[in-house]
Amino acid sequence: MPTERTLTPDEQEGLRELLDEAQTLLGPTVNYDDSDSVIATVKAAIEQIRQKQVDESTANDYAFPLGYLYGEQLCKEKNWYWGHVTQDNGFQSYCVISPDKAYICYSIKDVYDFLLDPNKENSSRLLFNMIKDGNLPAAQPGRYTCLSF
Repeated sequence: MPTERTLTPDEQEGLRELLDEAQTLLGPTVNYDDSDSVIATVKAAIEQIRQKQVDESTANDYAFPLGYLYGEQLCKEKNWYWGHVTQDNGFQSYCVISPDKAYICYSIKDVYDFLLDPNKENSSRLLFNMIKDGNLPAAQPGRYTCLSF
């Protein structure tokens, strides 16, 4: 069973700083008060960056701010929160977690994976809409079912 740990104050601050990075990256014309607009802009940015065929270091530089901004929209719209989850296979990372802990989304990792695989279909907006609309596969509270885009 996956395990969750609470973020340290330093980790929380580090993640919050990613918001400024994301807004610098995406620019001032984005309506940051509208989650749908933010998600559409993040998806478009991912597609533009993917076309450059970036290396792992560059993908990492983009994945953290864009993935954080994506996850923040779930926090805003559905009251999800940031945490750190370790899977049974040993994979561990920051993710957003549903209030009942039924679902998690490793949005930073998902953005990273997309940036390195130009052939992978970018369903980030679809997943956001499914979560926002409550149209998800059944999952038990406390099971940390991973949702990926």
